[in-house]
Amino acid sequence: MAGMTAAGIGSGLDLESLMKASINAERQPQEQRLQQRRQTLDVTLSAVGSVKSALSGFRNILDKALDPQRFLPRQALIDGQKVGGSVTPSKDSSASDKSTATTTPVDNLAQPYSVSLSQKAVNGTYDIEVLQLAKGSRLTSNAVYKSGKEVITKQAGQITLEAGKGKDKKSFNVDISAGMTIDQLRKAINENSNNFGVTANLINSESGTHLVLDSSKSGLDDDGDPSNGNPNDLIVTTENKQLSGFVSHLQDTKTAAGAKVRINGLEATSETNQFKDLISGVNLTVNHLTSSASHLKVEPDIDGAVKNVHQFVDAYNKVITQIDKYSKSEKVQKGGDNSNRKPLSGDAMLRTMRFALGKISSSGFRDPEQTNRVQTLYGVGIKMDRDGKLSVDDDKLKEQLQGDMNQVGRFFASKSGVADRFSRFVKSYEQVGGILSHREQTVQTQLKGVREGQTQLDDRMAQYEKTLREKYTSFDQSMAGLKEQMNYVQSHL
Repeated sequence: MAGMTAAGIGSGLDLESLMKASINAERQPQEQRLQQRRQTLDVTLSAVGSVKSALSGFRNILDKALDPQRFLPRQALIDGQKVGGSVTPSKDSSASDKSTATTTPVDNLAQPYSVSLSQKAVNGTYDIEVLQLAKGSRLTSNAVYKSGKEVITKQAGQITLEAGKGKDKKSFNVDISAGMTIDQLRKAINENSNNFGVTANLINSESGTHLVLDSSKSGLDDDGDPSNGNPNDLIVTTENKQLSGFVSHLQDTKTAAGAKVRINGLEATSETNQFKDLISGVNLTVNHLTSSASHLKVEPDIDGAVKNVHQFVDAYNKVITQIDKYSKSEKVQKGGDNSNRKPLSGDAMLRTMRFALGKISSSGFRDPEQTNRVQTLYGVGIKMDRDGKLSVDDDKLKEQLQGDMNQVGRFFASKSGVADRFSRFVKSYEQVGGILSHREQTVQTQLKGVREGQTQLDDRMAQYEKTLREKYTSFDQSMAGLKEQMNYVQSHL
């Protein structure tokens, strides 16, 4: 750098300032364009990220809105107590019902039964008595062992544990090794990978040690005759003569049973403690017997539905806010400087997004079950202001929900319903490989081009400075020679 400050020494002219001015005149316009381009791209990247994040939040509530039972839930009350808990899919819903079936578990097992509501559930009241609980069977050895270390047999063999019949039959085999003790058998049963729900325990009584096998397989006696046993009772068999004596000592001490309830005076039974669709759209899991009827009421959860609609509106407004933050000017004056113009005012992608969202919000949706009925967001109590933001009229929304919650659910969740249209739009922009991802990649590529342009500009300016310095150095040397000649001539006059 020291050599670069030497220009002008010979001639006495400020050639360094002249070179600096020339370089700045060449660099500044190009560098300014690069900086402006970089700023625009940085803002664009920030805008894409912000809008994408807002769309992701909107998509979450849209996924909920596509499930009417979650978005516009009903609630179950047992003797006036609201059933609380999380919402989970029902495994036993029909194919058309799987996407909307939900489970609302009771607060605790003190309730006589838990309740599960699917989309088919409707408002209603029911008097329910739990008359009998389902239970599994039990086998107890009448042979008394000195301790758990007592050997069962000195020869190897196999036993089979089974319960049920036909397609409902369950079974597994246990290998018995020579010299196996009763405690080792207990472990072998409990740890068997094919065990369908049999628990083996040793009970040490005053008389000695007994093996007890409890089966979780419950079920009704298919012929109603207790004398010939319940096919759901656990049995143990063997083809090994050495083990036949051991097996014969296992006696029934508890038989299997199914559950029984009485609903509005009508009795119903189940193989397990679960009653599925006993009431349309209502599943029950009985927990304990009742001495009198409890009162079950199914009704719309208006507060929960209103809360979800508010979340829907808030998520939508957040998307609009993020779009406007980068693209919508607060005020535009004809002939003015419009200094409040946003960095991405007029951006085609953001303009298209805002237009599409507004169009979906203001469109009518035809009820698939009432094809002559077209409803709008305004019709269910969601209004749009002049800025394109949504708000909720709680009174109007509650009126619609109390009138026909299923119809409001179809309005949101049916094919081409409001949530379905919004969801397809959001996914096209927000998902991996969507429009916003491609925009991000394009901006990143353009930013890379700007960085490369800056490097190229620096290289050109370095070369330009070198060329100028060579020219001005040559000029300085020439001027210095002329100055010496002039001084020589003047000294001889």
